[in-house]
Amino acid sequence: MDWIKGILPKNARLIFCSGAIVLLVTTSCNKAKKFEDLHLLTEKNWQLTSRTQGGADITKECDLDDELLFEDATKFHYDFGNLSCPDNELSKEAKTWKIVDDYTVLRMKYKFSGQGFGSLVEYWKITELSDTLLILEDASAEENDQIPEIRTYHY
Repeated sequence: MDWIKGILPKNARLIFCSGAIVLLVTTSCNKAKKFEDLHLLTEKNWQLTSRTQGGADITKECDLDDELLFEDATKFHYDFGNLSCPDNELSKEAKTWKIVDDYTVLRMKYKFSGQGFGSLVEYWKITELSDTLLILEDASAEENDQIPEIRTYHY
């Protein structure tokens, strides 16, 4: 960085270096743009069709109008539909997503709205992805001594 000292004044160097760091952090953290199957995942309204856990169907009628939409390589939307499930009492708003672990796991960040504060991060392993089928498995369940939930979505 000594070469910058001769070119830019001190304040400009600070702004340049800060900008370079921000650019580096924002461009290197999200691998989604390099995800080979990004086109299969994004810009589709994925309709939830089933939820299973340990081989048992745990789908509720109120789950069947849920939709998942990956808008682009960073933003997503989860619509819980008109039928409200009791476990959705806390309102959470989808914020950002990225793909981690060698393009196999979706990291989905939600923000609580209403009376709840804070955020929630969920990790879902992509077990199948095609033009019309998306199957996700809870990637953090086993490390928390739980049976993973599997969600199936269709387009």
